[in-house]
Amino acid sequence: MRLVDYHNRKTGIDPGVGEEIVKSLSEFERKLVEEQDVIEIRGKCGKCVPVIIPKHVRGILAHLCNQRVRAAAGIPSSSVHIFATNRAGVFRGYDSVQFVTQNADLQFPERIRGTNMRRLMATLCQALDVTPQQQKWIIDHMGHTLDVHNIHYRCTSDIIERSDIAKLLMLMDRKQVGYFKNKRLEEISLEGKCLANVLYYS
Repeated sequence: MRLVDYHNRKTGIDPGVGEEIVKSLSEFERKLVEEQDVIEIRGKCGKCVPVIIPKHVRGILAHLCNQRVRAAAGIPSSSVHIFATNRAGVFRGYDSVQFVTQNADLQFPERIRGTNMRRLMATLCQALDVTPQQQKWIIDHMGHTLDVHNIHYRCTSDIIERSDIAKLLMLMDRKQVGYFKNKRLEEISLEGKCLANVLYYS
C-alpha cells in the first residue's frame, strides 16, 4: 500500500455520487459509508482492489503516514510505502499476520490467513442469495477474479464497498450469516441490531 493511495482515499459521501444512490441507502448503510474510508490499491494482474478502512484504523494510518513520525523511525524519505521499514524495505502482510497469530496464544494460528478468509467468505456467500453483480463486488473486494485470464477490471464503487460489502463482513464477524439464509444483500436490514455498535466496528 503506497502513501499516494492513502492520500487519494475516499472518505464520506462523495458529492459527485448520484442523489438517487444516496437516497436509496438505509440509515445503517449511510452510517457505514460515512464512518469508513476506502483505499484503492493495485492487486494481481493490475486489478484495482478496494480496502475498507474502519474508523478506529484511521488514526493509525494517519500516524504511519506522518512525515515526522517516519523520519523519527529512520524511514527514508524516498520510500513510497505506508508499511515501510528503516532499511528501504516493507513489512509483508503475510509475515505480519503470521507473526501476530503465532504470538497470540491461539489454538490454530495457522488458520488465520488471507487465503482461508477468502475461502470462508466464498462458503458463507453460498448461504445468501448473492446476485452475479454482488458476486463481482465481493470478488473485487477480495482481490480476485472469476476468470484468471481476464486482466480487465472495473473498480468497485466505494459506496457499495462500504455498505453491502461491509454489511457482509459484519455478519461474518458476528456469526449471523445463517439468520439471513437465501436473502439478497439489499434485503438484509441491520437497523437496530448493529447500528448502535457501528461506531465500534467502524
